Amino acid sequence: MKQLLVAGICLFCIFMLSCSSLRQVRPLEKGESRLSLSAGGPFTKVGNLYIPMPLISLGYNYGVTEKLDAEVGTNIFAMMYGIAHIDAGVNWRPFKPRNYVPGLILSPKIFGMTDFKPGDSRIYPDLGFTAYCEITQDRLMDLGLENFFELSTKREDGNKQQNNWLIAPYTGISLGNKIWQFQFEAKLYTPNLPNNLHTAKNLGIGDHGIFGVFLGVSRSFGGAR
Repeated sequence: MKQLLVAGICLFCIFMLSCSSLRQVRPLEKGESRLSLSAGGPFTKVGNLYIPMPLISLGYNYGVTEKLDAEVGTNIFAMMYGIAHIDAGVNWRPFKPRNYVPGLILSPKIFGMTDFKPGDSRIYPDLGFTAYCEITQDRLMDLGLENFFELSTKREDGNKQQNNWLIAPYTGISLGNKIWQFQFEAKLYTPNLPNNLHTAKNLGIGDHGIFGVFLGVSRSFGGAR
């Protein structure tokens, strides 16, 4: 049973891509810490309705410099089934938005998942590109692309892995001040792949891709106020 759960959650991780810790678009100051809580996931059919999966995640970011912050996150949904799931990485902002030029965030990450049994551990590299702009002082909008890499040569069913590079375009909005932030993100998972490769029925563009939404709240500590 747990092996099926591991396989299922690994599949969800592929679809979620960076769900474990909702991206922090608003820059952190050096020495600033930020705790975040998010919920949401792919739209999955339950009865006659499509609803977002109730996946709850915790995240922590720390401002290393004015342009770089480190982050770590975990998925509470996976922990409920005795599966350790963690993602860690950095967010580098080579430049902030100015006039009509958007800011840029480069986000390399590593996902890890295990139930501490031989053969059930997984590691997934991830690279995100995010462009963002300031609508007002307390409102940011972003648009980006997640690139998720499957390192395994075989799928969970033992067949050859056909798709080692998975993409997910996304867009979102962040509201709030220097202490509290509220976030919404919409994502389209693997729009280039059929969405009938698994047993769950998901909402996509026809028979391709899977839509997902996330809501998050963050609280900042430290740094200059």
